[in-house]
Amino acid sequence: MLDVALACRFALATVFIIAAIPKLARRPEFELAIRGYRLVSPATAKRLAFLLPPIELLGGWLLAIGLGTVAVSFLLAACLVLFTSAVSVNLLRGRRIDCGCFGSTVESRISWWTVARNMLLLVSAAFVGVTGAQAVALDDFFGNVTFLGNGTHHAGFDSAFAFVVIGTLVVLSGSVIREAMRLRDVMREAPQ
Repeated sequence: MLDVALACRFALATVFIIAAIPKLARRPEFELAIRGYRLVSPATAKRLAFLLPPIELLGGWLLAIGLGTVAVSFLLAACLVLFTSAVSVNLLRGRRIDCGCFGSTVESRISWWTVARNMLLLVSAAFVGVTGAQAVALDDFFGNVTFLGNGTHHAGFDSAFAFVVIGTLVVLSGSVIREAMRLRDVMREAPQ
């Protein structure tokens, strides 16, 4: 079972690193892809185009080296929930837009296959988070570090990183909820 979790960890790391690099190189095109979903304001699309690629890249690298594995896998799972929701909403609206998943280097239209792929990645991320998948990982090394020379153990790297992740998710979630409510109001006011 741990071998499967380790394989999932490295697969997720690879996918997120490969997805992030072209987005970092071509942020304006990625911003246009985000705007194409018509779920957030242009200002929020700009912020997301700035924030998501580094989160994906850092998350992928941290998973690859096994540092903060549990917290990172749940952060990436939360990203996958947001991505899958955005794709599903647009598919239900009958829209077949550019996914933007791997930047502008690979144009692919969203489909239910995109949702299925993201769900598989989401299950993998949750599995890695639950199992820890700490073989071949720096988590083992840092998990045994004490911060006071007297042997007293305090919250480790995973705990501190988890607080950073939770804070980031709260801020991003608040922004997404605010934009969704704004979009709902605009849709209500639009002539039918």
